[in-house]
Amino acid sequence: MKIKMTVPVTNSMQLEDPESNTFYKMNFTMSFFIPYKHQEDAPAPSEEDVHLSVVQPFCAYVKVYGGFSNIRKVKQNYDALVRSLKRDELDGDISTDTFYTAGYNSPMELFNRHNEIWIVSKTHSPNSNEEIEEDFEIGNL
Repeated sequence: MKIKMTVPVTNSMQLEDPESNTFYKMNFTMSFFIPYKHQEDAPAPSEEDVHLSVVQPFCAYVKVYGGFSNIRKVKQNYDALVRSLKRDELDGDISTDTFYTAGYNSPMELFNRHNEIWIVSKTHSPNSNEEIEEDFEIGNL
């Protein structure tokens, strides 16, 4: 079954040592969203290292950045988000073992690219019973 490309494409990454050149562990997981209409009948993976998984909803602190992403930009934007969270005294609310990158553009799109760093909140969680979503912004990143 062919499924059109979906976004975002996410990478779940584990920190090695954020203060050094070994920023992340080399084993990371790239994920592709399966469209809702195919989630019940998603095709079984044909490769051993590909698997289907369900990601539970979570709340995250997010930093947006442009251009083509690479590990240097990931680290730079991760560090900027952590600095902002520390400045706003929210660093105690972040999960420090795993973070995510998200890309929203085709590799063929050269301009107006949208990338994100997601750091999961330890205390906030989505509540599907709430009618109004709580959105808040951290000061200037």
